[in-house]
Amino acid sequence: MAFRGTFPAAELKPSTYGILSVARVVDHTASPNEERWVRGYAFEYDSEPTVRLLEETGNSVHTIFDASGLDQYIDVKPFFIEVEDSRSTFGLTGEDRLALVLKQLEAATQKAVERELWNGYVARDDGTTSQYLSEAGEYTYAAGDTAATAVSAWRAIAILEGAMAASPTGEQGVIHVSRDVAIQAVSDGPLIRVETENGGERLETINGTPVIVGSGYTGDGPFTTVTNKALTSNVATITTSTSHGLVAGDTVTVSGVDATFNGTFTVASAPTTTTFTYSKTAANVTSAAASGLAQMTGSVTTKWIYATGCVDIHLGKPEVVNDTLAQGLDVSGNQNDMLIKALRPAAVHFDPAIHYAVKVDLTA
Repeated sequence: MAFRGTFPAAELKPSTYGILSVARVVDHTASPNEERWVRGYAFEYDSEPTVRLLEETGNSVHTIFDASGLDQYIDVKPFFIEVEDSRSTFGLTGEDRLALVLKQLEAATQKAVERELWNGYVARDDGTTSQYLSEAGEYTYAAGDTAATAVSAWRAIAILEGAMAASPTGEQGVIHVSRDVAIQAVSDGPLIRVETENGGERLETINGTPVIVGSGYTGDGPFTTVTNKALTSNVATITTSTSHGLVAGDTVTVSGVDATFNGTFTVASAPTTTTFTYSKTAANVTSAAASGLAQMTGSVTTKWIYATGCVDIHLGKPEVVNDTLAQGLDVSGNQNDMLIKALRPAAVHFDPAIHYAVKVDLTA
């Protein structure tokens, strides 16, 4: 006798070459000290000592790196990853809904960690010192003072490899790229697949530098701090404290200035390395000091990639918010929807001895 059945969904598998394939992951799931790190922790690093070359008599003849005055630790505040599964109870299968949402949370963890690492959404909202790749003032342009000229993917990776040589101790480093950049780089030759110790795979450069291909990586550029604003004849002019890396035609997001200047716009011109303009229909605004951030938004033709020191991830125990299925049932308005949520704490940081950015032209 024929009947209508339901087959289970395909396995949720995170990206093979994502951050979990490269980073050192500390899983607190079964740890008796689970709660000791959830409110934050200090990450101590040892990769920025003062390094000198001495002659036989002990006199210093060359300083490779001067670490005097540098901090040797960074405070990290964790964030939380939440997954919500919403389904109508009509025709609901007999699958364990609590187990399902935990499976979804596990699958989504890698992408969520990558997204926070790239743009620091929680760090910026909370005003914490937690690290992220595009953080204003924390990176160095690896392609020169302006970094406004985008280069091909293979050239960008070569530039980052050269920049990483400035690491005080010669640390290996890690390269972070979006998936489209990785495809181009693989086809051009600088990336190779290697087998990891646990039997998995990851991408590396031919120099042996691990490459993270992030599904959560936006390709957005580094943030720059806004110092001045002006608006004349429907043309807004923004001044930044450091080189903004923008050219005409780029898409820029301005935030934290005010309602007139905030938003996402197409750059009309970049008269200097620290000023850019865009069209904005509004009343004139006299030039005045301002605060806020400007960031180039990654596009289908232009992305940014980064290099950092080694990356560490802390993952807490996944938990279902709903104690029972009944708690997730929403019958308001006769919807009969079931909402099940799960969350876990997470944190990510990297060794700041290496932190570089390069603009990539995907059409080159």
